[in-house]
Amino acid sequence: MKNLLLLPFFAFSISLFAQSEEESTLETAQGSLAGVLTIPEDCNTCDVILMISGSGPNDRDGNSNAGVKGQPFKYLSDGLVESGYATLRFDKYFSGSSTYDLPQAEADFNHFIEGFEGWLGVLLPHPQFDNIGILGHSQGAMIATIIARRQPEVDFVISLAGPGMPMDEKMTQQVMAQSAELGENMKKAMDFIKAGEAFEGISPQIAMSLPAPTHKFLRSWMAYDPAEEIAAVEQPVLIINGTEDIQVSAQDAELLKAAQPSAGLVMIEQMNHILKEVEAHTSFGENFATYSNPDLPLHKGLVPAIHNFVESISK
Repeated sequence: MKNLLLLPFFAFSISLFAQSEEESTLETAQGSLAGVLTIPEDCNTCDVILMISGSGPNDRDGNSNAGVKGQPFKYLSDGLVESGYATLRFDKYFSGSSTYDLPQAEADFNHFIEGFEGWLGVLLPHPQFDNIGILGHSQGAMIATIIARRQPEVDFVISLAGPGMPMDEKMTQQVMAQSAELGENMKKAMDFIKAGEAFEGISPQIAMSLPAPTHKFLRSWMAYDPAEEIAAVEQPVLIINGTEDIQVSAQDAELLKAAQPSAGLVMIEQMNHILKEVEAHTSFGENFATYSNPDLPLHKGLVPAIHNFVESISK
């Protein structure tokens, strides 16, 4: 918070730790998305999970230039593949080897949804895959539900640390938890963005975290309500959140569960926002320090929670 049509081309395959990896580039209307499809070596047919990361220019490993170096998506993919699932993860626009052909000021949240949705064109015809699921983390959780609502071929959805309220409300809540004064400024800033108006009387700290070229993207993002989107999903849904998440709270998970009562809900003790284990009630600073530590393993309870859910709907 403080830092604030479809043409798949497969390049090569390698064997690594009882798995194969296929580099893939997806050409989209706004650019290209570079990803990697990882398949367990013993998979004749298996389920596959499309992984969509959270807000910001995250690469396929879940790292970003905003200070996240903990490789949460790399570790999660490894755990899922070890459990018998194939995964597809990718560099988001503005990160890694992916490209976005429009200037930042023209970036639109809907372009992200449409681009990421294109990966289904790679997965659906693949002869090795049975069920196709989408796992979204943080911002990606809502994108996963939107794609699933549009695409009945998707078999299940996993909302991982997904916010339960619109983006403007969530960002205001996050800042308010640190400073009431800055929180009020964030609310005013979001109102200006929503109205398409220039900032007036906003603190420099908030204004600098929300530069003008990002306003179109933010406005298009805040038009969606995660609770409304998950309520419209007809496929099986699992909601997962960590008790030590300093960005997305148990309240968010409860809002999503209330909107989609048939969903499963798992609260993982001592898991934080980037899916690592931290001590209960650890300080904000100590929790945030884990974001930049690539040596910390994935929380040991996460992959079993996902496995149990997928197995329960695959029978």
